[in-house]
Amino acid sequence: MDPHFRTSDNLTDHQREQISDHEEKRPYKAVYSIGTLQVTSLVLDQAEYNALCWEFLGILPQMTEEVVERLIKAKHIPMMGRGSKTKKFFERYGIETDRMCIIVRGAGEEVFNRVVASRG
Repeated sequence: MDPHFRTSDNLTDHQREQISDHEEKRPYKAVYSIGTLQVTSLVLDQAEYNALCWEFLGILPQMTEEVVERLIKAKHIPMMGRGSKTKKFFERYGIETDRMCIIVRGAGEEVFNRVVASRG
């Protein structure tokens, strides 16, 4: 296994404490740079994520009940840009970047495995 890839089996005690601290500060957010692009990753509890997805209904034209249900099932929104209809979500969570991705707390491995499987 790649030593830079962290699983619960190879975390140090200090790293476990940091994760525990983050879990107490909900929601958790982190900013990542991908080249010149900055993206904020937002981690929400399932209930808050579901409520946020339902809030998109009626605000974003492409959002239908079916799309919202698919987002909830997927447990993540891979990318959302700041715009006139979405800026309130960025402001709510204090996100300063123009792009964010959202994931349900604890769903990272599941989402990762789905993405890998979809790429063959």
